Amino acid sequence: MAGFIGRYLHSIDSKKRLSFPSKLRKLVPKRKGWHKFITTKGLDGCLYVFPHVEWTEIERRLRERPRFDKTTRNFIREIMSNAAPTDLDAQGRIPIPQYLLEMVGIKSEVLIIGAMDRLELWDPETYRIHRQQSGQTFEDAAEELLI
Repeated sequence: MAGFIGRYLHSIDSKKRLSFPSKLRKLVPKRKGWHKFITTKGLDGCLYVFPHVEWTEIERRLRERPRFDKTTRNFIREIMSNAAPTDLDAQGRIPIPQYLLEMVGIKSEVLIIGAMDRLELWDPETYRIHRQQSGQTFEDAAEELLI
């Protein structure tokens, strides 16, 4: 599968559903299991939306971590307790639990960012502030990542 790319400004409807932009829907293969997603707390003030097949890889990697390591336990508790399974409906929407929306300050508008194996859901103003305060330019990151 090609990774998720792009930036899209959308709205959450009154039933707390997010409509996938048509360009993103085209990136979701019509294969078994690719209409299922896991939405969870992300990093830096956003939500992550993983296709179920990508989520299973995250679970596999977490299972390989030492179970008695404090950081591992805390991370597993946080990411798993905030994970919500969702299905892409016939209209290309997924429901987002209210508690997750509140956790990251998303009210009605949501900025959807393609991030290869996942989507990131941001409150647009939170994203603007995050980018402004990150202290790292695109050029700095490219240099560090050797691109």
